[in-house]
Amino acid sequence: MGNILQGLTPEKVFAYFEAICEIPHGSYHVDAISDYLVAFAKERNLFVLQDEWKNVLIKKPASKGMEDAPTVILQGHMDMVCEKNSDVEHDFLTEGLKLQVSGDDITARGTTLGGDDGIAVAYALAILDDDTLPHPPLEVLLTTEEEVGMEGAFGFDVSLLDGTVLLNLDSEEEGTVLTSCAGGVTVTVRYPLQYEKPKGSCYEIFIHGLKGGHSGADIHFGRANANVLMGQMLYVFSQTGISYQLAFLEGGMKSNAIPRECRAFVYLDENQLEGIKIVLQDFVTRVAQEFGEREDSIQVDFSPAGRRFEKVYSGYVRDAFADSVSHVTDGVCHMSEEVTGLVETSSNLGVVREQEDALELVFLLRSCKEEELSKAEDVISYVILQGAANYIEKYEKSVVEHCKPQIESSNRYPGWAYKQDSALRQLVTDVYRKQYGKEMEVTAIHAGLECGIFASQKDFDIVSIGPDILNIHTPEETLKISSARRTYELVCEVLRRAGELKK
Repeated sequence: MGNILQGLTPEKVFAYFEAICEIPHGSYHVDAISDYLVAFAKERNLFVLQDEWKNVLIKKPASKGMEDAPTVILQGHMDMVCEKNSDVEHDFLTEGLKLQVSGDDITARGTTLGGDDGIAVAYALAILDDDTLPHPPLEVLLTTEEEVGMEGAFGFDVSLLDGTVLLNLDSEEEGTVLTSCAGGVTVTVRYPLQYEKPKGSCYEIFIHGLKGGHSGADIHFGRANANVLMGQMLYVFSQTGISYQLAFLEGGMKSNAIPRECRAFVYLDENQLEGIKIVLQDFVTRVAQEFGEREDSIQVDFSPAGRRFEKVYSGYVRDAFADSVSHVTDGVCHMSEEVTGLVETSSNLGVVREQEDALELVFLLRSCKEEELSKAEDVISYVILQGAANYIEKYEKSVVEHCKPQIESSNRYPGWAYKQDSALRQLVTDVYRKQYGKEMEVTAIHAGLECGIFASQKDFDIVSIGPDILNIHTPEETLKISSARRTYELVCEVLRRAGELKK
């Protein structure tokens, strides 16, 4: 294990967290971390199961005197969102994270930290490795691919679990206990590409400096979406008579992260330069006025490109994309009427990219109501198809037919409904009250949690807690050391008092 976090307490928690950070564990690349967990269990002669999804289940018998307490399941996920600043060289497939400590903060240099949900894994390993802690029968379930549609949780066989009390450790705000969450669905739009020959000179437009954030937990802050801004900007070009060709588009890396950057390469005649500079300046001014302090570092760079392209997108795809994205609903769609301050439905255009001769757009829609989630899907489809239909008569029929957008929904996951009677919620809030001298906030979250998947398959008593982790899914992700310590103490005390739960 490394020594960057040496001296922090609880010692085992931070030692295991650092060990996890040394192992590449981005979504879809979890073999190494999964095998590490299996080896950990075998070294301690604990029951361990690794399924085809690389989920890991570890069981530990109760400590002496707690054999009659109900089994408690500690649950989190082992994969992380891999985001980095554009000026940082880091290979998430081969390199561990470069941790740094400043005061009460743990961060990674220029990349995401993976506190979401590496801290849950570290908690679980520290508890399993502590033979002095009184605890009930334990089942530790660490899943895979949570950040890309919760595929590991969907694939896990819940009949392997003996317990029905599940403590999820995938929350990021100390002092809150989550009791329900939103469901979600990924909507992928593909514009098959036809090409034209470029004319003029190539220029790069780079939107950056946005705050980004988690597309569920941070969506209510009303931050700008770089992909949507790019679509709006290109639409303004066409509406103000700027003639351009679009050669390349790329923005965002993950559907569940609000994109902070978007890059486009365009071809222009030199006589367009003065006009486009004026349009860009007007656009930046409007955006700054719209978002104000919510986005106080937005930058739009326009410069000669350092690369050239042999072909550009057809005008039909260029126009259909810009029209659709400039009119799509982004961010909060509806607020809940039942729960004050809770986002009910949202939309995030998380990724724009070229993929196998198609321009691909990836939306993540969320809602705590299934019927509203379906409506949001319908709205996205309508806007995309309407944007494409607006240009049918402008271009040749063969081009229109070839490039017609294809829309597909996938990775649908259920929400998690609030449970009126929860012994686990009562115990957690009571422990918190005695530990902190104040009440815990019982709330819901707009983000998706694996709790919804498990709750849909078995009658579990579930709550979700966690320490303060700021700016998740961004390179500014920060784990608060003192909060991680207090939350670990809370989890340990809940386990000590697990005999109070109904069996």
